[in-house]
Amino acid sequence: MDFIYNEEKQKWIEDYVERETAGARKRVEDVEATVQEEQDDMMHAAIAGLTSREPAMMFEEMLVAI
Repeated sequence: MDFIYNEEKQKWIEDYVERETAGARKRVEDVEATVQEEQDDMMHAAIAGLTSREPAMMFEEMLVAI
């Protein structure tokens, strides 16, 4: 009886791990797609000249300007 219980318990654990792993993979894929879209948008903006080519002002420079 314990053998059957342990077998069922092991199967439940394996199913749980597989579901969680599949969910985690899906979340990673979604994030990767979002990051790629952001990078593409930034690249297109740079090509169109919509981004600043000068580096951002350093904090100290901003304090001096104030």
